[in-house]
Amino acid sequence: MTAGWYDSKRYREAVGAMAPDRVYFGTIESIYKFYYMYGYHLGHATEKPKLKAKFVEDKNGHILPYVHFEGGRMAIGNEALKILREAAR
Repeated sequence: MTAGWYDSKRYREAVGAMAPDRVYFGTIESIYKFYYMYGYHLGHATEKPKLKAKFVEDKNGHILPYVHFEGGRMAIGNEALKILREAAR
């Protein structure tokens, strides 16, 4: 297997910097939050999505709002395609 993004310093720093938040939605789930500085350009929107407000209610009645993206189109950039191709090898 060739060295790729997963072997890079940026990836190791990102994984080391994140710790999962444990949440309960009927089952215990983990949410991993990546800092923006560890991201890379995925592409650009060719058609904007519709943003819809949604929520999850946990067993204690807490309302957990989130944004749901519906529709839209995106053209994947060259850097993201390169990483995907490396990971597929």
